[in-house]
Amino acid sequence: MTWVKICGITSLDALEAAVEEGADALGFVFEPNTPRHVGDRVDEVRLWLRRVPEETDRVAVVGDARNLPPDLEGFSAVQWVVGEPGAVGLRRIKAYALSPEKPPPTEEEADFVLLDALHIGAWGGTGRTVDWEAAAPFVRSSPLPVVLAGGLTPQNVADAVRVVQPFGVDVSSGVEVSPGVKDPTLIRAFIRAVRAGK
Repeated sequence: MTWVKICGITSLDALEAAVEEGADALGFVFEPNTPRHVGDRVDEVRLWLRRVPEETDRVAVVGDARNLPPDLEGFSAVQWVVGEPGAVGLRRIKAYALSPEKPPPTEEEADFVLLDALHIGAWGGTGRTVDWEAAAPFVRSSPLPVVLAGGLTPQNVADAVRVVQPFGVDVSSGVEVSPGVKDPTLIRAFIRAVRAGK
């Protein structure tokens, strides 16, 4: 079954919808100057995390690893683009943009690769779609499990899974009504679309 992460959680109703529908992971963004930033609400987020089943990954997400909160109590994983998270004991998700100029992450660097349409100044959640045809051979050759992100929605995620065949999928803007505002109905629709497509 395809692993599902709902990223950029900013409200309790979004969290509850994702948990009720069986999301495998929830992402909380600590990168400043983004519409999904929750870094100034750490205490509130920690209360939310108590409602999350133990088996659900709770991911602290940044672009630059230096922006991770110093205290990661309650989190089970970190996700980053540049830098070194140094989060000993937590699962590591390295975000990566497909590029012939740079090597993919190795098993020493991360536990998972997250393929996204990344660029400086917008570390994710842009709604830009990854090239699925290019992503498919990357997934087949990667020594690490690959999570597909970038431009996924309830309408296209089943096709993305069929073409790319990733370990998992990640959505943020594709289940929002405006930047940073998740729609519980869209969250449920996204997870159901993934599960229906297996």
